[in-house]
Amino acid sequence: MRLMSPIVGLLMTFIACGRGIGPIPKEVPEIGVIRGTVRFLGVWPDSTAEVRVAVYEEYPPSDFYEIRAFSDPLPIGADSARYEIRISPGIYMWIMVAWRAEGRFWGPESFLGMYHDPEDPSRPGTVTVDPGEEVRGIDILADFSRRGELPSEVAEALGQ
Repeated sequence: MRLMSPIVGLLMTFIACGRGIGPIPKEVPEIGVIRGTVRFLGVWPDSTAEVRVAVYEEYPPSDFYEIRAFSDPLPIGADSARYEIRISPGIYMWIMVAWRAEGRFWGPESFLGMYHDPEDPSRPGTVTVDPGEEVRGIDILADFSRRGELPSEVAEALGQ
């Protein structure tokens, strides 16, 4: 009978631990969403393969290819297109539209336009996404006549 008390006590301790003994699992943040509309100006090049919206954590980015997330391809030839990007919570400093020609890869020459700060349109707009939040109204003007004309800070940071 005396042997049963320590065993029962030990068993009760393990049951009280829930998932057992071990580190507390790190919670995965709930994904958020960035939504907006891209309005296109100018003539779509015949060589268009894809157009997407890309999200960066830094502005200017130190590497053009360090994209945090991007949209599905937007419809080719449209006057405007809605987009949605599912993304981890965070602060995003540069949201831009990129164009790619058939047979080519994305690069700095892909730039078509960016989200601007509504209070200071000379600056890029910053977007904060909280867990589970849907951020709307991140609208961008993409101008084919200015394709590849990076903002000066980005061109300088990328050595262009």
